[in-house]
Amino acid sequence: MNGEIILGGEKRGIRCDMNVLEAIQQKFGEVDAIMRERSISSAKFIVAEMLNEHNYSVSDPKRYTPDEVGMLMTPEEYVGAWTGCVKLFADSVTSKKK
Repeated sequence: MNGEIILGGEKRGIRCDMNVLEAIQQKFGEVDAIMRERSISSAKFIVAEMLNEHNYSVSDPKRYTPDEVGMLMTPEEYVGAWTGCVKLFADSVTSKKK
C-alpha cells in the first residue's frame, strides 16, 4: 500500500509491503512492534524503510538513512509522519482485496 507524508516541508511517498514488514520484524523481533514503538530512533528507521520502498517501487534511486530522515524531519512533522506510517502499516495488514 502507498501513502504520503510531509518530510522536510515536502510531500513524499511511502510504501508498506512485505519488504518493509520484514525489515521491521528483523529490527524489532515482531512485525506489530510498530504499534508499540514510540522512540524517535524507531520512527526514523521505519520512515526511512517506507520512503526507500516507495522510491524503489517508482524507480527513484534516492535512498534515505534513518539519520537523513532525522535531519529532514522537523519536530512539527514528526507526529504527522509517524502517524502516517502507522496508519499505512495498519491498513496494509488489515486490507482485503475484493
